[in-house]
Amino acid sequence: MTTTEKFKQKKLLILTGPTCSGKTENSIRIAKEFNLDVIAADSMQIYKKFNIGTGKPSKHQRKIVRHHLIDLIEPNQSFNAWDYMNLSRDLINKLNNIPLIAGGTQLYISSMLNGLSDGVSSNKEVRDQISMEINSKGSHYVYEQLKKIDIEFANKIKPNDKSRITRAMEIYYTKKQKPSVYLKQNPAKALANVKIKKIGIRLNKDELDLYIKKRTLRMIDDGLIEETNSIISEYGFEIKPLKSIGYKEIGSYLKKEITLDDAIRKVIINTRRLAKRQITWLRKDSKMEWYDNSDLLLKSIKKFLIS
Repeated sequence: MTTTEKFKQKKLLILTGPTCSGKTENSIRIAKEFNLDVIAADSMQIYKKFNIGTGKPSKHQRKIVRHHLIDLIEPNQSFNAWDYMNLSRDLINKLNNIPLIAGGTQLYISSMLNGLSDGVSSNKEVRDQISMEINSKGSHYVYEQLKKIDIEFANKIKPNDKSRITRAMEIYYTKKQKPSVYLKQNPAKALANVKIKKIGIRLNKDELDLYIKKRTLRMIDDGLIEETNSIISEYGFEIKPLKSIGYKEIGSYLKKEITLDDAIRKVIINTRRLAKRQITWLRKDSKMEWYDNSDLLLKSIKKFLIS
């Protein structure tokens, strides 16, 4: 019997939204109100030592509400959606109370809900070789190689979609099959026997822009420069999480490539661009319920939990 088949019918609450929309604060309030465990869905909060720039819940907040899938790995270790799918599903199965999935990494949330093709776990050596080729020759070059291998799969993605190009080539090299054929033969298995409520936090553009600016300045005041410098001193500049928004720009400042004012400005601009992409993605989900009022949000959750 598979992990999915073992699940008994239970409820699952998902709280998401664009970056800087207040997911952490709302998740703490909801979890306290209804005695829920929080399962983080954030691709940066899994890393130890990355605290200020990730908006990670504080130690005090984690004493108030039990959190999972935070501080899982060292900054130089690998983690992917396959790992998240397995860990999150195991937690959902084991927890006695209703889990609250809180975070903005939609790839993680999707892998947990919809599954990934059976047997397609990441091969670090192969993936690193593909990534090196993309970095040296460009994603369009590797995309052209993919077209020669599997035109059906290539036609479904864009030439600049590095993640899916890498995954497709990884399947080809490790499974010795066209990705389109392999994925048809090994379909993903959705999370079964779970009643799901998806909640999105909605802010208007001006509000979100202001929150992004305020949060960026607060991160600087809270010690983002010192935190970044400490991580670089221990692991160097090349580890994956240092390429994320906030750390990447401060890293450029520490390398004396840009001024601090330029770094702050870039963090704000890049965060706003990320938020825009996230909102575009989330609006495609017809099952998402949007709330801009926390009292109405709590009433809706209460109704779901007691139904």
